[in-house]
Amino acid sequence: PIVAVAAAVAVAAVAAAGTGAPPPVEPFAPNVIFALIKSSSSADYLSVLAERNACLLRALPADASYDQVLFHEGSLTDSALVAVQTAVPNARLVDISDAFGAPPPVAAHLAKSLLGYRHMCNFMSMLWHAVLRHYEYAMRVDDDVCVQHFQENPFDAMRERGLVYGYARETVELHDETMETLPPWLAQYTRAEGIEPLQRADVEKMFFSNLFISRPSWWSTANVQHFLTQVAASGNIYLHRWGDAPIQSVALRLYAPPSSVGWLSVPYLHVSTSNMILADGTEANEASKHEMYRHPLTRAYSRYVRALSNTNDTRVAMTPPAASLPPETPPE
Repeated sequence: PIVAVAAAVAVAAVAAAGTGAPPPVEPFAPNVIFALIKSSSSADYLSVLAERNACLLRALPADASYDQVLFHEGSLTDSALVAVQTAVPNARLVDISDAFGAPPPVAAHLAKSLLGYRHMCNFMSMLWHAVLRHYEYAMRVDDDVCVQHFQENPFDAMRERGLVYGYARETVELHDETMETLPPWLAQYTRAEGIEPLQRADVEKMFFSNLFISRPSWWSTANVQHFLTQVAASGNIYLHRWGDAPIQSVALRLYAPPSSVGWLSVPYLHVSTSNMILADGTEANEASKHEMYRHPLTRAYSRYVRALSNTNDTRVAMTPPAASLPPETPPE
């Protein structure tokens, strides 16, 4: 692929102290692929990052022009940064430590072990698009995702179809507390604002956010920013663990014309929750997941998380609470 990259480790310092918002990344290409990585340089985790990157290089067409940005929490040592850069040599590393600092006062009572996932949801709901706002299109591909293939250049497909958001999988929200608290909050919000949603604002269904493509500029429009500001002010990302996927999905259904949100055929593996997304947008059943369990990314991620679990490391909290690790020995 034609990948525009910085030659050395590029670490952007957080300038907006107290806001959690780093300065925008300056592009070398019109598009960017991004992820939030763990604060680890263990051999197993470096294998995870290297395999994710290998998947991308195999899957993307040769004419794809993009930067790659890896956000991190700011706690990686210099040697760890070099190790990550070696595992993913075409990446720029961006420090977002302010977004992983103290929680808002409404959540001050939460244990530290509960904050990591909530901080991630907050960043991936509220801040990623601001940091990447100088790009035309941004594609999120999480550290535990292996893209199997793209049928076409995904960035070109978004432009040709005039999309502001492209998703590979629509699924059901299974988090009970979100389903209990987000619908009434949303109903009150739409009434108070006098909003007539452009699409049915169905909280029960959401777009998987571990892989998507979007126009960062759309998230900076006035209506969307007002909605996100109200979500942040509610404190419910921290109080009720509202995830970035339902928040994004609601914003799109409120303010994006239906023709601007589209499905893309992108088969991929999401190993932390044992999801195998097929080319038709459905999910493989358990009996069909042998390939995923044998995949190098799955095995490396399993070793990494089990090692953390054995040491009670708080980085385990960055993994979705509903995650189900694949078996240590892949089924025959």
